[in-house]
Amino acid sequence: MSLLLVCASAQAQQYRVDSIVVEGIKKTKALVVTRQMTFTTGDTLDRDDFEEVLKINRSNIYNLGLFTSVELVPELGLNSLTMHVQVQERWYVWPTPELNVLERTFGEWWQDKDLDRLVYGLGVDWSNFTGWNDRLSVYAQGGYSQVLAASYYRPFLFPKAQIDGSFALRFSSDKEIGYSTEQGFLQLLRLQNSRMRQTYLGRATFSKRLSARKQIQFSVGYNHYNINDSINFVNTDYLPGIGSVAHYPSIGIAYVNDQRDIRSFPLEGHKVSGSLRQIGLPGIGTSRFAKLSLSFSHHIPIGRRWNFAYGGQQFVLLGKRTPYFEKYFIGFGSFLRGYEPYVIDGSFINLTKAEWKFGIIPYKMAHLKWLPFPRFRDFPMGLYLSTYADAGYVTDWTFNNQDNTLKNKMLLGYGVGLNFVTIYDFMMRIEYSFNNLGGRGLYLSSIVSIQ
Repeated sequence: MSLLLVCASAQAQQYRVDSIVVEGIKKTKALVVTRQMTFTTGDTLDRDDFEEVLKINRSNIYNLGLFTSVELVPELGLNSLTMHVQVQERWYVWPTPELNVLERTFGEWWQDKDLDRLVYGLGVDWSNFTGWNDRLSVYAQGGYSQVLAASYYRPFLFPKAQIDGSFALRFSSDKEIGYSTEQGFLQLLRLQNSRMRQTYLGRATFSKRLSARKQIQFSVGYNHYNINDSINFVNTDYLPGIGSVAHYPSIGIAYVNDQRDIRSFPLEGHKVSGSLRQIGLPGIGTSRFAKLSLSFSHHIPIGRRWNFAYGGQQFVLLGKRTPYFEKYFIGFGSFLRGYEPYVIDGSFINLTKAEWKFGIIPYKMAHLKWLPFPRFRDFPMGLYLSTYADAGYVTDWTFNNQDNTLKNKMLLGYGVGLNFVTIYDFMMRIEYSFNNLGGRGLYLSSIVSIQ
């Protein structure tokens, strides 16, 4: 009799999921949504953890990037429920016109205002291409730098094995390339009537889903570069071998565990990732080296308006005879606030960052019911005041190490800023930063500061 009472009490503390109903989808397949959920039909949910489960699953579905709004509405019975997932689909097809001046920062271009560096292009970014959360992107660019690129990402490539796939091809022809740094500033070489570098890249990546927030990735690729012979007049160590061609295959593995609440502007949770890529194989390619990267971040809410975040990134280049452009760089790909004008190349980079944020307008979903376009009625809104401190350290053991001005020493940056997030997860940072060299400046960025 006592055993029956215990079983009945346990059942009273749980809901059984009778069904999951996805509402509001017109193009998206229902399986795309339910695959992101931590429970399925027939599972039981503890009543004590029920609100937290709803929060996590709402975040999982929103982070797909397919919907402007996501609500989980349970229809409760005595000990069972029907879960209604109510979504509003986004606009999926975006043209991507480009009219820009090819400079690393606006401040660098403003010094000489060279309109010869103009680039112009047009592409299409088509999300949810067939309704399976796949994505097709094509892009063509002319002017100072010429680009042709296409990529396709396909979840459910092998559904039973839970494997997704992505494929990318890219060709570029550059009139100017960076060949070294001097006193921490990138040195550029350009020719009036010739192209400096032509690049051909191809890559395929296969991702094994371990859960809605964890995956392991395997990639294979091939890179081919044709370099203008004039590079040898300014840097004889630009390439590790004789000649003006570099080519090599690559294989890689990566792991991602992303427990952040909102990937476009995280305020809670953590992320851990790591990757290892081998470039060049025995007897194949002009170079052989490896790249290792590790990163972590932690976002901690402190009340409704305050948030603290910290994180770190480590990049390690395993090999000494590496093409110059394959080194790791602060200023390209990774950044250190307060050092935006500089470019620092190396074999090892360590970045540590911390940031306090205060919500002038705490992150929320806004709804404008008077708008005639449903896909634009719901959007995130937030405005945060931030103060931050970043630290970096770079060392270099490659054969083409020519500038040690900012290497082998602690680099510190700090400042204050405004972070603004709005429609379709667009984010902008406006920051005034200082560094321990005495430099200061106002900088703009649309990259999450601690990812």
